[in-house]
Amino acid sequence: MEWNYRYRLQVGMTLEQATSVLGPAKKHEQPMQIAVGKEELHDVVQGDEFYSWGEWWKGPEIWVGVRDGKICDKYLNFIGN
Repeated sequence: MEWNYRYRLQVGMTLEQATSVLGPAKKHEQPMQIAVGKEELHDVVQGDEFYSWGEWWKGPEIWVGVRDGKICDKYLNFIGN
């Protein structure tokens, strides 16, 4: 998963190109958030649509933000591992 995130998944790809590398994605209404400091939550990716691959309790999880049909942001989540 980490290899695909770092070397195969690129900002500017379409979601179709990303799914050819990573397989089917899960669509989300909002991005995952992480705590920064004691109370602030921040989105891990920016965009208009949000997708993920993997499950945080099983291993690394990839999140992407999509805008205008292309990946504009990506995040590799190791939280929970």
